[in-house]
Amino acid sequence: MKQHKRVALAALTITLLLAGCVTPQAANQAAGNIGEVRLVAQWPVEPPPNGIAVGPGGTVYVTINNSHRVVGYSPVGEPLAEWPVEEEPDAIAAGPDGTVYVTINNSHRVVRYGSAGELLGVYEVTCRDCGVIETNGIAVGPDGSILVTINNSHRVVHLSAAGEYLDEWAIEGAAAGIAAGPEGTVYVTINNSHRVVHYSAAGELLGSWEVTCRDCGVIETNGITVGSDGSVYVTINNSHRVVQHSASGEYVQEWAYEGEAAGLAAGPEGLVYIADQAGSRVLAFQTRP
Repeated sequence: MKQHKRVALAALTITLLLAGCVTPQAANQAAGNIGEVRLVAQWPVEPPPNGIAVGPGGTVYVTINNSHRVVGYSPVGEPLAEWPVEEEPDAIAAGPDGTVYVTINNSHRVVRYGSAGELLGVYEVTCRDCGVIETNGIAVGPDGSILVTINNSHRVVHLSAAGEYLDEWAIEGAAAGIAAGPEGTVYVTINNSHRVVHYSAAGELLGSWEVTCRDCGVIETNGITVGSDGSVYVTINNSHRVVQHSASGEYVQEWAYEGEAAGLAAGPEGLVYIADQAGSRVLAFQTRP
């Protein structure tokens, strides 16, 4: 299907979903959802998206590796902004002031942009005795400070919003994803594992829990995000599920999605977005009744 036809179809789908012409039950049945979760919007992204983040005003940002771009959308998929990234972008996060941070693939750099794509700075990520640094995930705390995972050294590095080194701590294994809660604590999923590890903003271990879901078999957690109410969402790619937990790890609900979740991001009012790399699209779910 040509791009303009795909965009028109996506706009129609969004309109019908939001207007109620397509019932939430029908959308849920198609997506295989469980519990109160509803699919409320979806739109195409070409080439396929990689990372995803939501800004304070609800703007949805995605990184596109193949074309070295960041694209910003409204909460229902209307294009708002687009800008090039000099190298291949990887993870993306948005700060409380609307700034956007992008890690560069196979690099040790974080690039900072304004919400419209203006370049604000480039930060070199350093850590103690790390050797070659390869940044992976990124998150922004409620105070605007930046958290970056370094997979090959099993570290989280904490930077100020201006890129100054603040602290770092070791984690048990390679991180698959990182997220910051509204109170400043940090959540990390461990690669090839089914655990979420919870840290204070200073790196103190607060706890961990095992992720479970129905009929999932072997669980390999991937992305993670935290909602404004403190709910923790984790993707399980090999089972195509998102599992919702409370801030302390209690199971809340889960739902299925079609595709491959390359990124996961929480928006306002219980919205959760998936960057579906296999389907070249963004999916938006409402997790509240």
